[in-house]
Amino acid sequence: MASEGHEIFFFGDPSHLPACLALINYIFPPSSLAIGILGNLLVVVVMRVRRSTTNSTDIFVGALAFSDLLTSLFNIPIPRALQVPDNILGACYCRLVQTSCLIWICVVSSSYILVGASFERLAAVVYPLRIKDIFTNRRVYIFIIIAWLFSFVSCSYYLLSFLFQGDLLSRIYCVPTNSDTSLLIIINSFNFAIRLMVPTVLMMVSQTAMAILLHLQSIRLRQAMSCGSKQSYHILARNRVIKIMLVVVIIFILSWSPSQIAFVVVSFRGTAKAYVSSSVRQILNLITFINSSINPFIYAAHYPKFRSAIKEICLGKTQKNVPLFGMETIRTPNHELSTDGHA
Repeated sequence: MASEGHEIFFFGDPSHLPACLALINYIFPPSSLAIGILGNLLVVVVMRVRRSTTNSTDIFVGALAFSDLLTSLFNIPIPRALQVPDNILGACYCRLVQTSCLIWICVVSSSYILVGASFERLAAVVYPLRIKDIFTNRRVYIFIIIAWLFSFVSCSYYLLSFLFQGDLLSRIYCVPTNSDTSLLIIINSFNFAIRLMVPTVLMMVSQTAMAILLHLQSIRLRQAMSCGSKQSYHILARNRVIKIMLVVVIIFILSWSPSQIAFVVVSFRGTAKAYVSSSVRQILNLITFINSSINPFIYAAHYPKFRSAIKEICLGKTQKNVPLFGMETIRTPNHELSTDGHA
């Protein structure tokens, strides 16, 4: 079965590329992997040291970083085995490593964790004082577990796409199963829907609804502040977190759309095998690598509290059980207010 998941993360011989692209092909993937591993590991460490699991946003951000960390780790290139042992290890190698199944499980789970985070932010705008009741820690953890289970089930067909069989000399090889073109089109269309179309539509719906609600709230806020009051710090903090999530969603769509759309197109044209070894595919894969490594930079660039948390860890001074990206509910003399800025 020559489906996309077998080859998309493997960078082949770039000798047929122009010199500048060949140089990028040699340098960018390992650099991106190193940045993805170190950056996402840093996010996980910050969340762990701060014990920042007291609110739903931080749980989603930590889970997203963990998924991206695993994606980067599983993307580390390893030599392809010419032969495999005739045991369970050989079977696991053929079905999990040779097919890039583990990578795709992490990728799909990361996509739907990001969907959950998008709707959590939408709920924080609509129901600011009930967000902790709606997105309890228990429900968030259940959602994340379901996202991982769904990603495993959606990628389970990879377990059947490679077999291991021997020759006359008792040598064991990983052998792809034979599939006709119509079946490959169905599988690749399914992959396109699960990996890109469904999460993109859901995130666009949540972000659009959030933008409309925030616009309406800003109109009411300007009217309420017509007397000259300054904008609340908590509103600024809320908007900063929302902008971060919007940037993360946009980066996801821009980095994954080209390669996914291209593979669906070539599948319908019957040129998938030629595309796998083409320079176009290698260039699109370079773009794809950005998604699993860029989020920590987004947090650091747009969220001062994240930079402060890193500095605190380096200095050995860390706040415990204090939300990093989420919200706390505090009381003022006149009313209850959340750090998301809603009375």
